[in-house]
Amino acid sequence: MFNLICHCTSCRRRTGGPCGWTALFREDQLLGRGGEFQIYQSNGDVGPVANSFCAHCGTTLFLVPANMPGMVGCAGGCFVDVPLGEPTLSASDDQRCSWMRLPESWALRPSRGT
Repeated sequence: MFNLICHCTSCRRRTGGPCGWTALFREDQLLGRGGEFQIYQSNGDVGPVANSFCAHCGTTLFLVPANMPGMVGCAGGCFVDVPLGEPTLSASDDQRCSWMRLPESWALRPSRGT
């Protein structure tokens, strides 16, 4: 599992914030997906992504990056009963808002192609 935040345009739009917080798992690690959701296709730093939202409240639920077969990202804020720990990676860090400060211990990965 990777616990990360991403600053790409797609993640900022998906969440409405300065970054997206995602826990990335192998698909076989997921216990299940339930409920009614809608899918929005976007093109983030990792390429095409299928973003799933709750059809009733609009909450970001999970995402499936097309170029990462077998991986599923779950929105970090959805882990309410057992919250996720601190992320350790800042993806697309070169697109981070200039006012956003991160711990020095985090790995910083720039956008692809930079």
